[in-house]
Amino acid sequence: MQSGVSTIVIPSLSYARLMYMPARYQCKREAICSREDKVRCAANEDAIQVAWSDAKKRPLIPRRLYSKKYSQFVSVAGYLQLAKPQAAIFLPIERIGELLGCDHKMISTYRKFAIAEEILELTAEAVPHKRAAEFRFSLPMFNFETGEQVR
Repeated sequence: MQSGVSTIVIPSLSYARLMYMPARYQCKREAICSREDKVRCAANEDAIQVAWSDAKKRPLIPRRLYSKKYSQFVSVAGYLQLAKPQAAIFLPIERIGELLGCDHKMISTYRKFAIAEEILELTAEAVPHKRAAEFRFSLPMFNFETGEQVR
């Protein structure tokens, strides 16, 4: 490594050019790295764990409350979307089922309920063994301070 060159690890490929920036560009590198779209999870956590933690602290309460587990599912989806408002979210049924302590078939049913209630929108169908289904959560439908559904 050359003198005056430092290395930073950035998960996004669009920032790969910043990995070997001369030290004199330190301020510019810090400004780019501190952007809002950086990863907001600790090294030992992932986005679903962070969303689950937020959901337990401030659950979202849909108007049509099928069960407490449904409210927890909606909360996890909402906090996943809140973390990345412009991106699609993925809702793996087995993983979320483990967190909520219920069967993956029930999580699939909760996804269908949320789509019917227009809380979730399916933006891309799953392709078996290739790509998971993509969703968008309707953020304007909830007040994240109170947890109430407003629309």
